[in-house]
Amino acid sequence: MAGSSTSPTLSTSTLHHLITIVSVKLNSTNYLIWKMQIFPLIQSFKLMDHLTNNPPTPTLVKESGDQIPNPKFEDWNNTDILLRSLITGTLSEEALGHVIGMNTAREVW
Repeated sequence: MAGSSTSPTLSTSTLHHLITIVSVKLNSTNYLIWKMQIFPLIQSFKLMDHLTNNPPTPTLVKESGDQIPNPKFEDWNNTDILLRSLITGTLSEEALGHVIGMNTAREVW
């Protein structure tokens, strides 16, 4: 049987643990150290697309013209909320002030 590779799933139960792994809170002087700690976490959960790509469209249009929710967007949005929480959980109060009102992990990043 060929080996299969699965990536861990980001969930609320793992979020607190991951935030504690990043021992340095981002401030105006330690970006490289902070990035060295958080970047591998984001990569290990295969979430780089949340930082580099646009999200799926929120709705799909059926042949009849009706709009329906896009399940891919719903999944993407739930994961993005958790990733945004991970990133903001590793920011200092000073840095948090700069991301108020940002709605996606990509914007916060």
